[in-house]
Amino acid sequence: MDRSRMASMGSSESATPTSPTAKSVAPIVVRTAGATAVVGLLLLASSIVVTITGLLNLHNVLLGAVIATLGSVNALLSDTYQSPNIALTLLLALLGLWVIVSPFVLENTRTLVTVINVGGGLAVVLLAGTQLYGMFALSE
Repeated sequence: MDRSRMASMGSSESATPTSPTAKSVAPIVVRTAGATAVVGLLLLASSIVVTITGLLNLHNVLLGAVIATLGSVNALLSDTYQSPNIALTLLLALLGLWVIVSPFVLENTRTLVTVINVGGGLAVVLLAGTQLYGMFALSE
């Protein structure tokens, strides 16, 4: 390949994550994915701030980290590559449902911990639902 062709490929034909022909993703999809990651971090931090003990402590730390990671990956896919992942969003919704019921299944006796888990779980489920809505109804 000649040098002029290589130089032109470097400037105009370089591989970029988004292309003009890529399907446009509604901004709400990216924002809700990022917000889900923040809720995961808050759930993770709740174990330290509220001093949750026992099995629910480990549960909130691990599940908060998983939700934060999946939310971040989903935001990255949605924003940079214009390719939101429906499977990740559905998984986040299921994890949110588990966070809601986990204080009752794991026999928690503290009201504040129950409120944190139910509120965090509801936030994850609502954000995942909003993200799904954005994927199907608002994206071009």
